[in-house]
Amino acid sequence: MNVNYLRTSLLAMPLVFISCTIPIENHPPFSAITGSNISSNALQTALRQLPNTVEESPQFWTRIANDPSKGVEQRRTAILQLFQRHIKRGTKLKNLAGLLDGAEWLRLEDIQLSRTHSGPEPIDTTIYNSLPFAVADIRLLPESKTPEFKKDDGSVIVLRIDGVGSEGVAVDQGIDEGKLFEFLKQTKMVPEIGAMIVSDFGSVEFLPQTIIFNEYGIRK
Repeated sequence: MNVNYLRTSLLAMPLVFISCTIPIENHPPFSAITGSNISSNALQTALRQLPNTVEESPQFWTRIANDPSKGVEQRRTAILQLFQRHIKRGTKLKNLAGLLDGAEWLRLEDIQLSRTHSGPEPIDTTIYNSLPFAVADIRLLPESKTPEFKKDDGSVIVLRIDGVGSEGVAVDQGIDEGKLFEFLKQTKMVPEIGAMIVSDFGSVEFLPQTIIFNEYGIRK
């Protein structure tokens, strides 16, 4: 074989670069957040380093939240960040259930649904008053494992649920704690519930010395 011909042929061939993109979840601070046995201080430091622009997938947080091998604070944080960074006001319950991906952390006794709401809350209960609505308080992996609902036990996600189902079933007639639990766990997907809308949401964090209200919904 003519060596000079072979060398010339190889030089004439276009260069092909193989791109190897590393998922953003494998870079700091995400890699620290998902790490095993992360301390509370390290977790809070990593959270402060999160980019303002959402670059990670919602599944990043869902995987942590649904992983029982992770720490309680780590899983709670993942749930809060999922809502803060990936859930939008106006999201339908069917889409929220899909993002929660089975909600392995959720128990029936950790949901409290009310028709009227008062007191300081991270949501607006005056908007869209022409529509029936319910307020759902959802405890996130409470320290207490008793069935009694104690709102000040850890962190709570607060949802305002508005709307009428596809067959004209109003919220206050078509949903209760059990039905919401089954829907969010994706064990019983009722279309009427899936059509209902999360019109506003936020969280309450009960810390030893203070209470933090986080408003996630976009105010108009």
